[in-house]
Amino acid sequence: MRPITLEPKASRLDNGSAPAKLTPTNDFGEFLKSLGYAGASDEALYWADCQKNLEKMRADYLRDGNYDSYLRTFNEHEQLRPFLEIIPKLSPREYWQLLREVWISVDVMLPNKQIWLELLQWEWPGREHLMTDAERADLAAMPDEIKIWRGCGDQSAVRGFSWTLDRERAVFFADYACGPRRQWLGLSSTKRILVEATCRKSDVLAYFTNRSESEIVVDPKHVTVLRTSRAPAPKEKTVEEIMQHLAEVSASVRASMNQPQNVLAGHQ
Repeated sequence: MRPITLEPKASRLDNGSAPAKLTPTNDFGEFLKSLGYAGASDEALYWADCQKNLEKMRADYLRDGNYDSYLRTFNEHEQLRPFLEIIPKLSPREYWQLLREVWISVDVMLPNKQIWLELLQWEWPGREHLMTDAERADLAAMPDEIKIWRGCGDQSAVRGFSWTLDRERAVFFADYACGPRRQWLGLSSTKRILVEATCRKSDVLAYFTNRSESEIVVDPKHVTVLRTSRAPAPKEKTVEEIMQHLAEVSASVRASMNQPQNVLAGHQ
């Protein structure tokens, strides 16, 4: 998600000078002083101004019907709630396109399992906009029975919504489930579990290839688990492999956002 720049009211810059840049060499207190804020009470006032500006930004996006930008003002794992709130404002096409973006952004689905099922199975026109033309073609070409993989950090998460065609990607997510981001979200996991399963193509709710992934979304009740095992530690990547992966992710993001192809150009 693109970072949001929130500026305080111009009236607080009473000396007419440009605010200092926040860098590793000057602390946040110095940055606030350069904006005209000083002391603990003024720091609280700064954050209050930021919140007001954020709320105004969100109100402007809603007024203009810029729902994609509105959702991007929320942290990725918080986007489901605001999406639910704006559904009455959306056209069928907007609904399916934004549902795709929110699904890709949200980190953990199982706590809201029933909500996700209803959203993904809603019988509303325009469902073709949930996937790209290429994704629909790839899904159509898959066999009637599909082998899928899942990486998780707890036995209770074995039967989830999000699966992959790529075993190595599942190993990555098993490691990710035990990492610091999940702990920050309050989901402490210590076991890297690799799940091998199958599902029927007719039960697949969506197939996504964003971020160079091959994600199969399917109701857990339609998944046949073949075996679970302890996932091996993910293979360490070389610098070249990391840069290649970043370039592929960048290309995928550009394609979904229709942006000029200049990201990571200096690293090709």
